[in-house]
Amino acid sequence: MSTGEVVVSTDGGLREIVVDRAPARNALRAVDMHRITDAVTDAVDGGAVRAILLRSVGPHFCAGADIVSVNAPGAERPVTGGLIRAVRAGANRMIQALWDCPLPVVVAVAGRAMGLGAHLALTADVIVAAEGASLVEPFAGLGFAVDSGGTWLLARRAGLGAATQVLLRGKPLDARRGYELGVFDEVVADGDLVAQAARIAGELAAGPTLALSATKGLLRRGLTTDLAAALESELVAVELTVRSSDFKEGIAAFGQRRKPEFTGR
Repeated sequence: MSTGEVVVSTDGGLREIVVDRAPARNALRAVDMHRITDAVTDAVDGGAVRAILLRSVGPHFCAGADIVSVNAPGAERPVTGGLIRAVRAGANRMIQALWDCPLPVVVAVAGRAMGLGAHLALTADVIVAAEGASLVEPFAGLGFAVDSGGTWLLARRAGLGAATQVLLRGKPLDARRGYELGVFDEVVADGDLVAQAARIAGELAAGPTLALSATKGLLRRGLTTDLAAALESELVAVELTVRSSDFKEGIAAFGQRRKPEFTGR
């Protein structure tokens, strides 16, 4: 049986990254993490991609890192320090690439998003969840600490209190509660998940790319800076974006009372 792969495609300005390992509940091997990272960095470097949609095939979004294949009988045992190097090069690099991505990122979460799978989803700008979706952090129950940005990402989405309950007590965060906390931005029927996530990603891909990227950067840097620095950063972003073709189109469309047609320039 095929173990599947990560499939990357681009249609217009939208890049779609699909984890297609349903028999393994879309658990990620090192090669899959590298593939996702490369797909994101290539999208940023190329210039033609204007938004990213990340989803998976099958009933579950992602069961986390594929610890089954790593610990299979006969598999080579890691040397001391090997785990640190592997996580840095694989999971951490993937999470960092998605968090730092200047393009809008939409993630569609079906079923369970566990461990690294939850953290993968939490890097997004828009998280669309199916009604049956849940975030699960199994680390404490397995006797080891959280990795791949789980503490940092979940606390920023859910708040410190809710993140503590999920991480220390292993309490799953279901779609309803996740929506109430702002972890999930939209909750839709299971059968509508892919279409709704694609619609939102398409809208963002058709938007004013430079302005969206600047705003995303301001929001994320604002988490670790003061108001004075944020005000100055906003001024620089405004100066940059008013020079864009999309700004001119936006102003013209506003005056003519029509929908703007942005080109991402």
